[in-house]
Amino acid sequence: MIGCLWGVAISPLPGSSGIACTLVIHLSWTIRYVCRDSPDALNTVTNFPKFLPNAGDLYYNGSNFADGFVRWDNPLWVQDDCRTGALRCSTYEHDLKLEWKSSGGWFNYGRTPGASRIPIRANTSPFCTAWSDFPASYDDCPTAGVLAAPDFVELSFGTYKAPQIKAGRDYYGFWIFKSQRGAGSSTTVNLYGQEGKYDRVTGFNLHCREIVAGNRWCVAGRQQASILESGTTWSYGTPKYTTYSRP
Repeated sequence: MIGCLWGVAISPLPGSSGIACTLVIHLSWTIRYVCRDSPDALNTVTNFPKFLPNAGDLYYNGSNFADGFVRWDNPLWVQDDCRTGALRCSTYEHDLKLEWKSSGGWFNYGRTPGASRIPIRANTSPFCTAWSDFPASYDDCPTAGVLAAPDFVELSFGTYKAPQIKAGRDYYGFWIFKSQRGAGSSTTVNLYGQEGKYDRVTGFNLHCREIVAGNRWCVAGRQQASILESGTTWSYGTPKYTTYSRP
């Protein structure tokens, strides 16, 4: 099991009818059993574009933490010139999309994205902090909500140098949520992958007057697609685990 500190295969659990399970201790120090009792346990999507990962998982601890691993088997990027200072280098963001809802929702934050917008701050976010072990990684939480639709917000970690992602390697990332929670006790959840490029992004010009490599405010989306075949739901107080894969 990947994206965790330890994954140890164990005997079938009592009453499990021989279902193989794995004991997992995640970086959140949450102990959980992952049981793969049928192909339905996988959220499988076929015909993925090459910039999307081939496999991974998404775990929510029922409170203010989520994490997961991600792996590419044969990634392909539009731009692959990642020399020092080069701007012709594709970026990648792992986008977690949650409900915000202008009338009160998952996050206890007083402004509506898209309509009144959140204040643009260079290095802080009212929503989250994120981290990953991607090459040239960055936390994209400070841009969350600035250009979002009124009812949803995307919380992301990413890499400035996507072509340096190694095929077959398991990468790990996590989100720590802030300002939880609002009036809503549950949220629809989806996970997107996004290949990006360097550009002047409308609304971000305060922090991207000139396009500079390694500046999250200068990263614009090139193409985005859903990683999960269908969304899932998180309920506050209830842990949730989802896996995904494709051939």
